[in-house]
Amino acid sequence: MKQPLIYSIQIFFLLFLGTNIFAQNIVPNPGFELYSNCPDAFSPFSDVTGWDSYRETPNYFNSCATAGSWGSVPSNSFGYQPSNGNAYVGVGSHGSQGADTVFREYIGRQLSTMLNIGQKYYVSFKVSLADKNSIYCATNNLGVVFSTIPYSSLNPAPIRNSAHVYTNTIITDTANWTTISGSVIADSVYNYIIIGNFFDNQHSSIMTLNSTTTTCFAYYFVDDICVSTDSITCMGTIGINEQQPLKQLSIFPNPANSNFTIQLPIQQTFTLSVTDITGRNVYTNKNATGNITVDANGFSSGVYFVKAINERTVLSGKLIKE
Repeated sequence: MKQPLIYSIQIFFLLFLGTNIFAQNIVPNPGFELYSNCPDAFSPFSDVTGWDSYRETPNYFNSCATAGSWGSVPSNSFGYQPSNGNAYVGVGSHGSQGADTVFREYIGRQLSTMLNIGQKYYVSFKVSLADKNSIYCATNNLGVVFSTIPYSSLNPAPIRNSAHVYTNTIITDTANWTTISGSVIADSVYNYIIIGNFFDNQHSSIMTLNSTTTTCFAYYFVDDICVSTDSITCMGTIGINEQQPLKQLSIFPNPANSNFTIQLPIQQTFTLSVTDITGRNVYTNKNATGNITVDANGFSSGVYFVKAINERTVLSGKLIKE
């Protein structure tokens, strides 16, 4: 007589697990790891796969760029900040430029699934204040707005003095990443995410960092964007690609004297990279699939790190070159 109750409990737990364990980050390329070109010259944001400028000219930074160049990681034209992966972006959140006295830069992209009306979503992303001498102030109001339509730098997203998730705190930390997080109950079938400061100067608070100037220009590095129905997914280490332990690549022979082969999952395409212990990129293949053979004759003896990335997963491995 108790068997139906047992079955009901089992079904309940299966449903519970299905709605919690399998909730995912619906922001593709959340850590900006996927790219079309290395951002050496002026770190153009168009180099990032899937993301677009939704207002003005944000920047892209990646460790694949020449060390110390405009768009490199960790040292670049706006400051010094290591990445949780290989890349991050930068946005101006307060300032003026020419006739634009309310200068704001926004980044945005399409989500992998539309938000469901009435569903609660958890949101988080990381920021760090850039620390070059030209960065004169810090600001609050960095946040997220959801939209049913895309925008562009030519048709910019509006400064609306509201956001779905944002922080009232003025973020001044240049050494560490600060996580901004919150939740929102969807009131529309939003399909796009936008990140920046959506408040005008009158509704924003600033802190001047350089007492010798009255100029205020605030610029932040941004990384690890997350939107999920599961709070655990978007708290702590953020992003599908970076929140889970990296799966190991099969690399053989290892150690290698000359050529070595990297075995990738079938029917998937990856951006494949090999870096030395200093972070210098020695090999890149943006359309890697199947078994990839790499000529290592030009590699110096030592340890190398191999990473394969696509919008669903990150695979990593270590190679020893004899």
